[in-house]
Amino acid sequence: QAERDRLQAEQESLQKEVQSAVTAMSTARSILVPYTISTLTRLPQKMVLPELQRQFDQADVVQRLSLSYGLAAFSDVRVDFLVSQVESLPPAEVANLVTALRQSKAESIAALEDAAERAAVKNNLKHQARLALLSLHLGVPADAGKMCQLRADPIQRTMFIEELGTWHGELEGLAELATGLTDIPLRSALLLGIGSVPAADLAPAAKDAWVSLASDWYTSEPDTLTHSSAGWLLRVWDADVPVIASSAGPPEGQNWHVNSVGMTLLQIPGGRFVRKDPNVDAPAQTVALSRGFFVQAMEVTRGQFQQFMDDPDCPAEQKPQSWRGVDQTISPDGEHPAQMVNWEDAVLFCNWLSGREGLQPCYERKANTPADWRSVSAATGYRLPTEAEWEYACRAGTTTDFSHGDSEEPLARYCVFLKSKSARCGMKLPNGWGLHDMHGNVWEWCQDWYGGYGSDSVTDPTGLESGSFRVIRGGSWSNNARSCRSAYRVRYTPDYTYYDPGFRVLRSSIQ
Repeated sequence: QAERDRLQAEQESLQKEVQSAVTAMSTARSILVPYTISTLTRLPQKMVLPELQRQFDQADVVQRLSLSYGLAAFSDVRVDFLVSQVESLPPAEVANLVTALRQSKAESIAALEDAAERAAVKNNLKHQARLALLSLHLGVPADAGKMCQLRADPIQRTMFIEELGTWHGELEGLAELATGLTDIPLRSALLLGIGSVPAADLAPAAKDAWVSLASDWYTSEPDTLTHSSAGWLLRVWDADVPVIASSAGPPEGQNWHVNSVGMTLLQIPGGRFVRKDPNVDAPAQTVALSRGFFVQAMEVTRGQFQQFMDDPDCPAEQKPQSWRGVDQTISPDGEHPAQMVNWEDAVLFCNWLSGREGLQPCYERKANTPADWRSVSAATGYRLPTEAEWEYACRAGTTTDFSHGDSEEPLARYCVFLKSKSARCGMKLPNGWGLHDMHGNVWEWCQDWYGGYGSDSVTDPTGLESGSFRVIRGGSWSNNARSCRSAYRVRYTPDYTYYDPGFRVLRSSIQ
């Protein structure tokens, strides 16, 4: 009898221990969940599983979430319940949810796909993004790839990137999944979303994994979007950016290269877009660009412009005569954009860069009018973008107010605006073709004289043959969001010099 009493006492004690451990499971959150599960797995499964099931049936929704993690550890995966919690799930629980869903992978993938279809009907993009991210964690990238496609309205891609920045789960394993991806828009969206996570918040192994992957993609992938997105992640995490050897043009099959002064030039294909002057009541106009071009990925930096001014081989008369230098409170170091630059200063820089690289300059002075210039047709050197080329590149195939969509809510991720000074070039997210700072930071001079568009379709427009004002585009660090829209136009006299005009360069051809 004494032995039976002892065994019964031990059984009752063990049952209380199981009940206590399962109760602890019901209140476990975030990083405590794995530790609590490890306690459960040391206890007899035949006692733990029924107790988990009993408490789950009696619990409220919050407790059920934690208990469902415990149930999944014992192969009782409540897939439908887990997927039903995705929309309201806090970021700290994503890793636990993924771990639970992996215990019944096929069923979980099917449930996530069904939920994604329902979310799409409701146009609930945030919910869609979360479901796509979970499927990606389970090794199925299709839904994430669909959201990240480059579209005329890029809101799905924008939402995926935004959600990934906070609701991401464990990132080291995601780097392993991403390594073999060939889907360029998805690959770049992962870089932009994960790069939005502060480096200080990352586990060292996760940061190392993504820095290694970004460095590899930055140097080896031929497309402009992956290259720019990888470079952006490395810069914002203050990681080493691999040095790319300069070249006269891109290697075979590659769509970008680095020139002699360290500018990255991206190849932009020809195509069509529709433009409408927001300042006048006039019909929209279809513009065709018959040729592709190479355009600078970022604005000309203060350091690059200073190379021009300091070049002893460039005659003084071929440099700006009245340039006083940048305002160092606006552009504090060499990685900030050049500013206090008028249209002629930008043209002189273009000619200098052309000469430095042995190319035919794109501008020459008109006879007896030293302050005015003519464009040299078919020249191989550097020049300013035409207004049509600038807007086409800025839009990157979009038809929305901004290259990320119509909403101003995420604009600060893509644009420096309503600030007291500029930012270092390339610290904001690039557009769908890999171009940085097309919205904000500094205004960018275009080649054209300012004039109306007209309503007839046009091919390769270059603006008026003469005029009083040159076009400047993109908005600046001091402007509001409205001034930074893709379509917004401003005009200034060519000698206009102020705190916020800058520029980027373009080449029509690379031979």
